[in-house]
Amino acid sequence: TKCGTQIPEGNRYCGHCGAEVPKVLTACPHCGIEVSPGTKFCGQCGHKLVGESNNEERNVWTVLSIACIWVAILFVSIFASDMVTGSEQHQMPIAAMVGPIWGIMGTGFVLLLARGPSMEKKYVWMLLSIASIWLSVLFASVLSPDLVTGSDPTHIPIGAVTCPFWGAIATGFVAALGRGPSIEKEQVWMASSIIAIWVAAAITSAVGPEVIYGSDPSRLPIVTIVSPIVGTIATGIVCAYGWFLSSEG
Repeated sequence: TKCGTQIPEGNRYCGHCGAEVPKVLTACPHCGIEVSPGTKFCGQCGHKLVGESNNEERNVWTVLSIACIWVAILFVSIFASDMVTGSEQHQMPIAAMVGPIWGIMGTGFVLLLARGPSMEKKYVWMLLSIASIWLSVLFASVLSPDLVTGSDPTHIPIGAVTCPFWGAIATGFVAALGRGPSIEKEQVWMASSIIAIWVAAAITSAVGPEVIYGSDPSRLPIVTIVSPIVGTIATGIVCAYGWFLSSEG
């Protein structure tokens, strides 16, 4: 300013003499004309100026998140065990049938988020969260024990049937928070919490004990059924709490 006082960034007037701080002009990246800070569109060429970098970050996040979902679905469809029915051992690739359905659902949530407000720094923790969810879905679906009923070798790959569904729902919770208020400082603990939740869900689903009943080898991998449900509910609680904190802040 005219009096030579150093003005803190963001101040519109000098605290010493009251003079208005001159605006620093920036150049339009498309045509090069000088524009005032905060201008949404260039007055010369109409180029959109606000949110350009955020849109680029959002596009990267969207592509990586969808890639995580479909890599998981691909491996589940290929490596999860088939459903075997009856003594004649009829096999049906159930994972390849139901997995893509929930992959489409998860992709829809991600694309819905991509059309929402600017995510700022959210995309980092959201990518980590969604990646952890679908890696857990992958391991639980492939490694968890099958449901075996009766004396005939009737097997249902219960993990491959249930886990992608709950993974898609949990992705929806993460995407819903992404459309909400800024979380900023909460992003690290939220990502860490969701990663821990789904690592635990994957481990318990894969190595948890089975319920065996009757004289026939009838087994029910109850942990495989319960773990992703609990993981999804816990993810929803974490996201809801993050929404509450960011709204209060």
